[in-house]
Amino acid sequence: MNGFLNIKKIIVDGVALYRAHFLYITVLLSAVMVPYTLIIKAESLPSFFILIIPVFIIVIMQIEIISIRLVSTGYVEKNIILIDEFKSSFKKVLPYTLLTLISTLLVFMGMTFFIIPGIAANLYFNLVKVDFSVSNGKLKDSVFAAFKMLKDGIFIKTLKIYLVPAVLQFLVALITNVEINPATIEQDLLKIYPYLVIALIILYPVTVCLKTAIYYNIIKERMTLLEPAN
Repeated sequence: MNGFLNIKKIIVDGVALYRAHFLYITVLLSAVMVPYTLIIKAESLPSFFILIIPVFIIVIMQIEIISIRLVSTGYVEKNIILIDEFKSSFKKVLPYTLLTLISTLLVFMGMTFFIIPGIAANLYFNLVKVDFSVSNGKLKDSVFAAFKMLKDGIFIKTLKIYLVPAVLQFLVALITNVEINPATIEQDLLKIYPYLVIALIILYPVTVCLKTAIYYNIIKERMTLLEPAN
């Protein structure tokens, strides 16, 4: 059996996808995050600007859908026209946003009580999100498709890949171990917020590339299971 689901293959694919699509994804994300940062940092703005924040969140979700579709061209031959993608992805935004909120809550709860359920939930919901982004089906179709993709030992193989970044994050948190002062947390966050935005703009394409790479390598791995032994 070919080794499609191993950390080396995913990193090789992820780097190739990152190099090919980094510029486009970064420009799309920057177009939303830069004005959002300026609004957050502004000291005197009308109160109704608070209502604009959900709009930014929805647009970021739409950019994530488009970015996944863009990166998927590394595996599936298709033409991507950004204007058409904005139009076609609009109907997916609200289900995708709802899915993201639910998955974030479940992943957080899993990480809080026991790290493995959190990683497993993250794995599953990332598959659902990629499948929903690249397919023409409904969200419920992607929910069931992700379950089917993780059968026949695929779940354990993929979980091992997800454990690598989880362990690295844990080690970084353990080494830095910065104490948060609740009294000054708001001021501290505002000070470092621009740097967090820059980090997001740089690292965001990496996450899109890696989870898309895992999705398509699972498909390749499943195809090898269907190949005859001789």
